[in-house]
Amino acid sequence: MNKVLKFSLMGCGGLIAVIAILIGIFIILAVFLGSDDTEPVSITQTPQEEPEDEVLVEPEEEITGIGSPLDVEGVIFTINSTSTATNVGGEFGENAKGEYLIIDVTVENNRNESISVDSSFFKLLIDGVEYKADGGAAIYANQDTSFFLESVNPGLSLTGSVPFDAPPGLDISNAQVQVQTGFFGTETGLINLQ
Repeated sequence: MNKVLKFSLMGCGGLIAVIAILIGIFIILAVFLGSDDTEPVSITQTPQEEPEDEVLVEPEEEITGIGSPLDVEGVIFTINSTSTATNVGGEFGENAKGEYLIIDVTVENNRNESISVDSSFFKLLIDGVEYKADGGAAIYANQDTSFFLESVNPGLSLTGSVPFDAPPGLDISNAQVQVQTGFFGTETGLINLQ
């Protein structure tokens, strides 16, 4: 068979695949062989006086407590109260393996675009131990709303319960809740449960 006949047998899908491969190769070549517009720089060293001992002060992360709002990049988190339970949702709900520590929280969106809120955006921290929110129990703990990928538009707020399955009788006197504004957790804050 000649080459033209073989190429025509590949059809439209084969042609598209060949074009896509060629475009991919050109992109890779452009990235690795891109022009280098930098000019050589000559560095001359001049003796400098050694600076006096400078103390670098990192900005302290704001930490609030129950009832006090915490602003994390335009998203306001307020823990309203805490409670404990061994079951959420009643007879057909969810039973704790230990005991649920339930935080009642309000999330207010002061940004210019809609945000998502999920129970996984909350972590309970006690003496170096991290507890994740129980997403299944969160569905039963919230009768009117859900903290499962709930969308909150600008200027609006959402109040709900976030349960953590933890050992019974857990001492929360040193506990903190870490809050975050999105799935990647790059914008976080801490709220004391005292």
